[in-house]
Amino acid sequence: MTRAKRTFDTLAAGAGLVLLTPLLGLLAFLVKRDDGGPVFFRQERVGYRGRPFRIWKFRTMVRDAAAPHRRERFARDSHRRLAPSLEAR
Repeated sequence: MTRAKRTFDTLAAGAGLVLLTPLLGLLAFLVKRDDGGPVFFRQERVGYRGRPFRIWKFRTMVRDAAAPHRRERFARDSHRRLAPSLEAR
C-alpha cells in the first residue's frame, strides 16, 4: 500500500466518522430509550486464518433474545404468522 493511499484512506475514514457522528449518536439514544438496555452488542468471531476478533455493533434485538422463554414466544408468534388458518381452530 502506498503512502498516498494510506493517507487518503485515513482521511476519508476520519471524515466519514465525523459526518456520521450525529446519526450514530441519535441511534444510540433511540436504542437506549427503547428499553434501557445496553447500546452495543459485543461478539467474538473467527477471522482470517482462524484468528479470533471482537466485533461491536449497535444492538438491534431485545436483551436476552436467545433466552429459552424468548425462543418459545418467537416460535409461537412465528407459527401464528406462517399458519393463520390454524389459529381459528
